[in-house]
Amino acid sequence: MEIEAKLGVPNGAVMRRLVRLRTLAGFDLQPSGASRVRDTYVDTRQRRLRAAGLVCRRRANAGGLQYTVKALESPSGAVYRREELEVRLSADAKPTGWPSSRARRRVLAIVGEEPLEHIAEL
Repeated sequence: MEIEAKLGVPNGAVMRRLVRLRTLAGFDLQPSGASRVRDTYVDTRQRRLRAAGLVCRRRANAGGLQYTVKALESPSGAVYRREELEVRLSADAKPTGWPSSRARRRVLAIVGEEPLEHIAEL
């Protein structure tokens, strides 16, 4: 289960104040630095995952390769509560070649042997 809040910053002055904060809502804040990621969204040609209310993201970064399967849920205000399943791979593979995981079982139950193709890339 993922619980995520997506918040907007109304202007540059507020952003500058936020950047200077060291704590927020009782949590310590630490700079994390920048990282490069490549996100590719995948689905079958017939968009079977989308029809089942899911989105599948393939993320490649310095740490390796990860597929994330998320339920398409509407937020409650700025907060999303949704199913999120992940699987890490050492090399890219079709879902039939993913390690045993809830993500693999969920995707295979919907797409079977049908290949996943690239939909969009960020």
